Amino acid sequence: MKKYLIDGYNLLHAWKKEHVFNSKTFDGMREELIRSLQMLADFKDIAIEVYFDGKIRSKDKIEGSPHFKVIFTSKEITADTAIERAVYNAESKKELTVITSDRKIRDLAMALGVLSLNPMHFLADLKEAKKEISKLLTLKK
Repeated sequence: MKKYLIDGYNLLHAWKKEHVFNSKTFDGMREELIRSLQMLADFKDIAIEVYFDGKIRSKDKIEGSPHFKVIFTSKEITADTAIERAVYNAESKKELTVITSDRKIRDLAMALGVLSLNPMHFLADLKEAKKEISKLLTLKK
């Protein structure tokens, strides 16, 4: 199964440049991004792990599907470090794609034979999937 490791805040900041959010709060925008990524994982039958710096508050607890995980790192470990570890520890690097704007992590991923995408390129895929889902939902009505 294809698997994406995503730097959540990198992706959120890229998405803010072109997306109109329903929420005006940063937490609300993050939740909207998480919902969109979960929808993508379910629709495309892909695994997604999205990493955010910082500890999650109990009221923000995220429920995911079996192939969708939201990971909030501790104070000691950044999202970047957690993604690096996940890349190193991945059994099937061929199936892995890293989404980050961090050049160091992208270079590491490519050196290990892992595909790496800039968040703006990934967002084009996300937009296309959302259009496909909308079209399917319209047809079902």
